[in-house]
Amino acid sequence: MIVEYKHDPVGAMLVEEEVLTHSRVYPYGEGRTFPFALCQLTKSIRAVAMGRFNRQCDDSACFHSVVLGTVRNPDAIRMSRVVIEQKETLYELIRSQGSFFSWVGSDDIKTMIHAISNGQSIQTTRETYGDAGAWLEEWARVQKAVTSELCDRSCAKTNRGLDLITTFFPEKERKSIVGMSKMVKRDVDVTFRFFKLSSVEAAGLAAKVAYMSSRQIRIGCLIHDDVPCSRDPLAPMITMAHLRGRLIECHLILRQ
Repeated sequence: MIVEYKHDPVGAMLVEEEVLTHSRVYPYGEGRTFPFALCQLTKSIRAVAMGRFNRQCDDSACFHSVVLGTVRNPDAIRMSRVVIEQKETLYELIRSQGSFFSWVGSDDIKTMIHAISNGQSIQTTRETYGDAGAWLEEWARVQKAVTSELCDRSCAKTNRGLDLITTFFPEKERKSIVGMSKMVKRDVDVTFRFFKLSSVEAAGLAAKVAYMSSRQIRIGCLIHDDVPCSRDPLAPMITMAHLRGRLIECHLILRQ
């Protein structure tokens, strides 16, 4: 299978109109949205899957780090630092503040934080995960302030970007839990905020690709800002035994 990459139509438009310099790329091939299963794996399992030939070059908490360097809102900066620097402690705090469904784990907490950043309402969060809690409610309020700051129309490029999205992409597809699709009115501000922040992430990916290509380093499948590259054949491989060892170690720590 030949895997190619394309921009989201909104991102492609914003780059072509010089509102943004970069936009995320998404893989496709032979009619498949995800032509390789690797991008669907969690990070630890992905490391094992790639461990024989490749290594990951992913920026930790990239999206939240971009916020730190982009916005001026002090509450957004404070809370984003907590997401980046005190992740595990924060996840436990969030779990303790709500009556979530029993299946909700750390990966789900991470998803909630990202989803709210991208405009998901607290009501939808409660319906999907069973609850929300004080920290996520404050996070939602702060994210609305961030969106307002990033969509300030006094900036000519921002004004142009918002108008382009309103004119050419006023609706978006929404899928229900059971997979049914329907077209709904797009929140233009939330859409522009996403593409503005992910533009920095995409620029980082482009820089990694350029660096590795200039040094004849073989690269693998691109995933957001991650550019997996070939690993030193003499370096130790990441195997399932390595992963099991880490799980056993964590289990012993929890029992203590």
